[in-house]
Formats: sequence, C-alpha cells, structure tokens
Amino acid sequence: MSRRRPTELDNLSPDGDLESANCDLTNGKQRTPAERAGRFFRTRPVSSLLLIIFLCSIALITFTAGRSVARLLSGVKTKKSASEVIAANLTIPDTEDVPAPDEKGALIDGSDARDAIQVAVEKRLDQQTMDERNAVAESKCHRKFEPGKLGSERTLCVTDEFYFDIAIGGKPVGRITIGVFGDVVPKSAANFRALATCTGVFADDTLCYRQDSFHRVVTNFVAQGGSKATGRSIYGPTFREEKSSDHHSFLQHAERGVVSWAEYPIGSQFFILIRDEAKYLDLNHVVFGIVTDGFDVLGKIHDAPRTGEEPTERVTITDCGDVHKAMS
Repeated sequence: MSRRRPTELDNLSPDGDLESANCDLTNGKQRTPAERAGRFFRTRPVSSLLLIIFLCSIALITFTAGRSVARLLSGVKTKKSASEVIAANLTIPDTEDVPAPDEKGALIDGSDARDAIQVAVEKRLDQQTMDERNAVAESKCHRKFEPGKLGSERTLCVTDEFYFDIAIGGKPVGRITIGVFGDVVPKSAANFRALATCTGVFADDTLCYRQDSFHRVVTNFVAQGGSKATGRSIYGPTFREEKSSDHHSFLQHAERGVVSWAEYPIGSQFFILIRDEAKYLDLNHVVFGIVTDGFDVLGKIHDAPRTGEEPTERVTITDCGDVHKAMS
C-alpha cells in the first residue's frame, strides 16, 4: 500500500488555522523551528509585521521599566534639590552658625534643626555671592568708598569717571569730574557713559552732553543740566532703574556733590546736589554718581549771575569724555 501524501487538510487546526508550520507538505517530514518560522513570515506578511511591532513594544516597555526600577533601587535622583545644589558648591557652615537644638532635635522656638541649617547655609551662600560681587567691583574701582557712603551697606566703587570742561559766558572756568557707581546702577552708568562720551546712539554731538549746558541753578540746592537730549536714553525714550516703585533711589542724596537723574522715568537730564543733603529726593530721583573733583568749579556755577533759576550767561559743557581714556 502506497504511503498517502499529506495535504494541508491534515494540518488544519480545530479552530480553522492551518498548522503548516508542523510538517513539510512535500515530503511529510517534521519541519525545524527555523523552517516553521520562515514559512510563517512568508505566508503571513501582515501578521508577521504586527508580531514584530508587538515584540518591539514589549521590549521597549521592559527596557524602560527596568531602568526606572534600577534608578529607584540605586537611589539616583534625576533632579537635584536646592539644598543639594547649595551643598555641592558651599561648605556646610560651622556649628556656631546654627542654634543648638534640644534633646529632641528641636530649637528653643520649636523649629526643626534641619531648617536652621538650611537657613544658615543659604545665608552663607548669600554672603559668598556678595563677596564675589564686591571682588568684581573692586577690580573695576577707580575710587573706593567705605560702607555707609550715601547709605550703601557695602563698599561703594566708582567704576567710571567722566570730565566736564565748563565755560561761563564763553570763558573757561575749569573742569568737573563725575564718578559713577556702575556696580549699583549699571543701566544708569551705561546711559551716562554714552551721553558723556558721545558714543553709541549719542555719537552725534547735537544729542550728547558736549556743548550742552547747566540751564537751571537753584540757590543752595542743585545745578541741573543735560536738557539737549531731553527724553532720550540708550534704552529708548526713557527707562527705569529703581529700588522700588515708591522709593526709586538705591543710594541716598546724602551729601554735596551727589549726581542724580532729574527725570523719572530716566532720560538724559541730571543734577548735581549743592546742599549737604536732601534725602527726600530718594523717593523720586535715582542717584548714580558723585563729583570726585572740581568742587571749586561747581561753586562758580552756583555763584554765576542768573535770573530766577536761569543763568544770565550760558554755563556750557565745552567738552566731555572718559577721564581714564583721555589720560591713556
């Protein structure tokens, strides 16, 4: 009796799917797993593609979950807390910086000792930042004033100095030198620099302080100038630089020779304080500099004849510029 050749019917499963992966229909031999897999992919391309996508998704999910579990078990954090950042860049303060806790770890006021340590660390960090800022300021200092000058809580530095050559009624009377505090009011310092050196947007002499004047002098109060570029600044028509909305100045109008902006928002007009102090001006005017030389010339401006607050002879700034660049 001859051997019957297998047919696909022999390989039909109870649910109606061909079990063609089980044997070779040509010779009846059992196929190897590799042969069954190859036939499956050749005869069922769509199913094969879906199977590959499914397996890849399972592999990706497994890989991601594995990494998350490993990270959790190893205690690795993906984001550092504020305290970790501080600790990485700053030495933990000495014990005298932190109040001593009681036996239960709480301070006398009931707060947690760890909170006190955090506060002490942040305080030390603030001090470090202030020290670094002071170091940078000192490297640019042409003159240095001790804390307390004009109400400053730290060392006050003159970062730039500018000269104004003055003539009254066309006759030269001398030079006034003004120092600015660029580390305290950087925007004001940059604006004054452009106006006093006739650079940047004020490169045209018709807008900068050269050939401008002190157009207003009030007895025992102020000498005001810079009206030629009224309403102009390097930041646009005007700009703001204030300690707060109801108290503009960072420094105080605390002595003769203080230089402050006459306008707010700030444009180009400034004044030099002639009296010893006028701290009430701190509310609406921003101090940015001080006269460092030429008080005798300031006296001549004050004493020049005038009608009301307007000098009868023009008080002209015949020339101006950076003192230290002019010397180099």
